[in-house]
Amino acid sequence: MSRVRLRLLRASSLAVLSAALLVVSTAGPAAAYSLIQATGKIGNYDFTESSGSPGVTCAYGPVVSPDYMFMRWIKVRAPIVFAYDPNPGSPGDHGKVSWKFELQRKLQPDGAWTNVSSSPVQRATAWDNKQAAFTPIKLVHDGHAEGSTSAYSLRALVIIKWYKPSGAVEGTVKFTPTYYKLKEPVGTSTSGGDYCDAISTLG
Repeated sequence: MSRVRLRLLRASSLAVLSAALLVVSTAGPAAAYSLIQATGKIGNYDFTESSGSPGVTCAYGPVVSPDYMFMRWIKVRAPIVFAYDPNPGSPGDHGKVSWKFELQRKLQPDGAWTNVSSSPVQRATAWDNKQAAFTPIKLVHDGHAEGSTSAYSLRALVIIKWYKPSGAVEGTVKFTPTYYKLKEPVGTSTSGGDYCDAISTLG
C-alpha cells in the first residue's frame, strides 16, 4: 500500500473518530421526565431530577393509629424555561412564560389519572439565552381525603406555557416527573415509582 493511500486512510479514520467523539461530547443525558404533550411554538426547557435528587417532594405525618401517615403537601422543583427563539443566532428574543402543576390522583392498580388540585401559576419573562426566574411551588394536600384504606397514588403534571405579545398562548408543554422524594417523620426515601402514595405506613 502506498504511503499516500495510507495517509488518506488514517485521515479518514481520524475524521470518523472525531465525529463520533463530537456526538458523544455534545449529547446530554436523557430526560428522566415523561413528556405528555408538546404543542405550538415552544422554547428550550428542562427539568433537573435524578434518583439521588428527586424533583418532587411528598411530605407525610404525623403518624396516626395504627401506623398511617397521610400526605400533607407536595412540592415541585421549578423547570428551566427559555423563551421561544424565532431568530436563532440573534440573541435578545424574549417573552412571557408560565408554569404550574396539576396534582393528579389514581386508584391503583387500574384507575385513570384525574386532576384533584392545581397549584398557583408563576409567570415571568424569559430570554433565548436566559431562563425565567422561576421558583419551586408547594401545594398543600390533605391525604385524609383519600381514606385510610384507599390505594391512591398521586403525581404532578407540570405545565409550561409560552405567550405571544398579545397574551395568547403560543406553545404548551406538559410532562410528569419520574423521581419523588418521600419526606416522613421517620426519615426520607425515594419512591419506587413515578408517583407517591397518598398514604404511607410503617408496616
